[in-house]
Amino acid sequence: MRGKAFRGALEYVLLALIAALTAALRLVPYLRYGPTLSEVDPYEYLWLANYFYSHGLGGLHGLAHSALWWYPWGRDFLSSEYLGLPWLSALASRLTGASVEVALSLSPVAFAVLGVIGVYLAVKEARGSSVAALTAAAGFAFLPITVLDHGFATDPAKVFDGIALLPYPLYFMARSYRAPKATTSIAMAAAAGASGGLIAWLWGGYQYMALVVALLAVTEPFLNEPSLPGLLRLLAAWAAFAAVALTSPAVSPHVFTRGVGLAAEASLLAYAFEYLALTRLRGLSRLRVHAWTLAVLAGLAAVAVASGMVSLPSRVLMGLGVTPPPGAVVPLTVQEYMGVPPQQVISSYAPFFVLSLIGVATMIAGRATGRLAPSPTDAMVVVSLELMVIFTYASVNQAYYLPSAALYAIIAGGVSVALVGSLRPAYGASRRRRPRQAAGRGAAIGAALLAAIVLASMAYYASVDYSALQLEAPSIETGWLGALRSPDGKVIVPVNNAWPLALSYVKERTPPGSVVVTWWDYGYWVGVLANRASVVDGSTINGTQIELVADALTAPVEQSGAYLRMLRLPANETYVMVYDVFLGIYDNSTGSVTIMPFPNVVSVGPGVYAVTYGLGDMAKSYQMLRIAGRVNPYSGQALFTGYSSVSYQSNVEVLQFPGLAGGPAKNVSNTLNTTIYDLIMYGLSQLGNYGVLGQGASWLRSASSFTPAAVAYVTPTGGIVPAPVSAPSPEPYYVPVAFFVSVPYSWQGAGVTYFYAVIVFLYRWGGLP
Repeated sequence: MRGKAFRGALEYVLLALIAALTAALRLVPYLRYGPTLSEVDPYEYLWLANYFYSHGLGGLHGLAHSALWWYPWGRDFLSSEYLGLPWLSALASRLTGASVEVALSLSPVAFAVLGVIGVYLAVKEARGSSVAALTAAAGFAFLPITVLDHGFATDPAKVFDGIALLPYPLYFMARSYRAPKATTSIAMAAAAGASGGLIAWLWGGYQYMALVVALLAVTEPFLNEPSLPGLLRLLAAWAAFAAVALTSPAVSPHVFTRGVGLAAEASLLAYAFEYLALTRLRGLSRLRVHAWTLAVLAGLAAVAVASGMVSLPSRVLMGLGVTPPPGAVVPLTVQEYMGVPPQQVISSYAPFFVLSLIGVATMIAGRATGRLAPSPTDAMVVVSLELMVIFTYASVNQAYYLPSAALYAIIAGGVSVALVGSLRPAYGASRRRRPRQAAGRGAAIGAALLAAIVLASMAYYASVDYSALQLEAPSIETGWLGALRSPDGKVIVPVNNAWPLALSYVKERTPPGSVVVTWWDYGYWVGVLANRASVVDGSTINGTQIELVADALTAPVEQSGAYLRMLRLPANETYVMVYDVFLGIYDNSTGSVTIMPFPNVVSVGPGVYAVTYGLGDMAKSYQMLRIAGRVNPYSGQALFTGYSSVSYQSNVEVLQFPGLAGGPAKNVSNTLNTTIYDLIMYGLSQLGNYGVLGQGASWLRSASSFTPAAVAYVTPTGGIVPAPVSAPSPEPYYVPVAFFVSVPYSWQGAGVTYFYAVIVFLYRWGGLP
C-alpha cells in the first residue's frame, strides 16, 4: 500500500516537474524582451482585453460595431472573433494587478500548463498507464511544434489556447466509457461535450468535437454492438457541446444545421438506426449492417457537399484537399493555409508518429491473438489513432492543421505506449496456466524502452526550444528580419525601432480622423498602436475589401486611387504605409549608398539562380497580385509571370521576382508601373529628403546619395552585383511624408559598409485621380 502511495506521489511530482520546466522554457522570450507582444494578431486581443478591462468585464454590446476597423464599415467583433482570451486576460489583470499586456503576454504559458495536464489525463484515463501519460505530457511540453507555434510567452494565440484544451473532451469521454453506472457515464459524456463547447469561446477548432463524436459513432459498432447506453452517451456529449458552444456569440446555429455539425448528427442517426435494426431484427450480422450503413452515409455526405446543402469553410475544404472556388482566392495566399510536404509534417512530431504506427500494429495483432484484452475505452483508443491520421492528412494539404495533428499524434503515441505495455504474455505449446489478466514482463519492458527513447528525444527538443526561444524577439521590434549570423560567426537578433517610430509618428502627427491603408498584416498595429482607422485589420473576414486593397497596391499609380475611392477614403487624410527589409552598401569614401530590397538568392541549377526580393511587402506582393487577379491565382510560382525578369552574365542566368531589372523590358516596365513597387523603390531614392533615422541609422546622415538597386547578376561564387533602378515618382498621386529607417546590423567590407535596414514608408494620398 505504501509502495502504491509512493508511486502515485512520484507520478504527480514528475507531472508537476514537466509542467514547471515547460513553463520556464516558454517564459524565455518574455524574460529577454519584455511583455512586448509578438506577431500582429495579439494586438487585436490587446485591444479587446483593454475594452473588457475598462468595461468591467462586460459591455459586449459595444463590440457589435467598432469604427476603428475595416473602414468605412466597421467591425462586429461579436460575430467575427472569439472573445475568451481577451476576456480572461482582462480578468487576470483585475485579479492580479498586472497590466493587461502582461496578463495577455503570459497567457500562452498558463495554457501550456493546462495542455500538459490535459494530455496526461486523456492518456491516463484511456489506458491507465502512468508511464504512457507522462510520456505524452512531455511531448506536449517540449515538442517544438507545440512550443514554438504560438506556445510561448508574448505570442498569445487563440489556436494554441484551443489546442491546449482539446485533450479534455477526450479525457471526459474516456471516463464516460469507464464509468460503472449509466448516470455517471452520461454525466461524464456531458462534461466532455461541455469542455469541447467551452473552446468555442477561444477558437474555431471547437468544431473538432463534431469529428470526435462522429468518429466514435462510426467506430464503436466495429468493436461492440450498438446499445442504448452507447447512444445516450453520445447524445449527451453532443447535446452538452451544442448547448455550451452556442453561448459564444461567434458560433452560428448554421454550424449545426448546414456546417460540420451535420457530420456528428448524421453519424448519431446512423448509430441509432443500427441499434434499432439489430434490436428488432435478430440474426443480422453487426459488421455487415454497419458496412452498409457507412456506405449509405458516405454517399449522402458526398451528395450533400456537392449539392451545397452543406456549407464548408475554405479552410476545411483546403484541409480535405479541395481547392476553393475562384471567389475565395484569399485563403490560397495565406501562408498557414498552404500545404506542407508529407515528410515535413511527419518530422514535426516524428517520435509520436512512429509510436502511433506501433500502436496500430499492436492493436491489430493484440486483438487478433488475444494478447490485448478488451477494454471499455477501446473506441477512444481507436479514435485517437484516427484523429492523428486525419489531421496528418489535413496538414499535408494545409499548414494550419499541423499543431492540431501534433496534439493528436502526442495523445495517440502515448496511448500506443500503454497498448504495448498492456500486452498479455503469449502461451507456449504446453499452455501452462499463467494469469491471463497480467501484462507480460517483456511487454512492460518494451513499453518502458519506448517511453525512455521518446523522453530522451524530448530532452533534446527542450534544448532546441531553448535556443530558438532566445532569438524570439517580437516582430514589431525586428520587422520580421530573422536572426542573423555575422561574418565573425555571432548570432544577432536584429532588434530595431522602424515600426515603433512609424506608428508613433502616425499617432502624433496625422489628423485624428485619418485612415491608414496597409496590407492586412499590419492593420492591428495601426488600430492599437497608432490609434487610427485601418482599411483591413489583420483578419481575412472581408475578402472583397482585401481585394480592393490588393487592386490599389498592384495597379499603376495613376489608376490605384480609383480603388481607394471605392473604399470611400478621405482625400489628404488617407495615408498609405508599405515596408520591407533592405540590404545597403555605403561607400566609405564618397558617402553614396546603394540599397536594394533584401535579395533571397537560391541556386536552382548549374549557373542558374532565382532571386526574390524582400521579407515584407515586396515578398508578399505576389499574393497581392494573385488576389487582384493580375497573375493566375492558382499558380504558386512567382517567377515566369509578367512581373518577373531574367538577367544573363558570364553564362550565369538569374531569374527574378519582382522584375526590377533585366529583361524582357516589358516585364520590367510592368513592374515599375505598379504602385507598391514605385512607393518602395522611389522611396529609397528619397531617403535623404524624407528619412527619419532611428536606431542604428544615425551614421546615414552623412550619406551623399541613395540609389535604389536590384541584382544585376550573381557571381559564380554566389556574390551579387547591384544594378541601379530608376523608379518613377508616384507624385502627385502619393505624396511622401516620412520614411522610417532603422539599421539593426552592419559590417565592414573592402572600402564599404554593408548594412541591413528595416524601412517603413509613409505616403499621403492626395485624392487623385
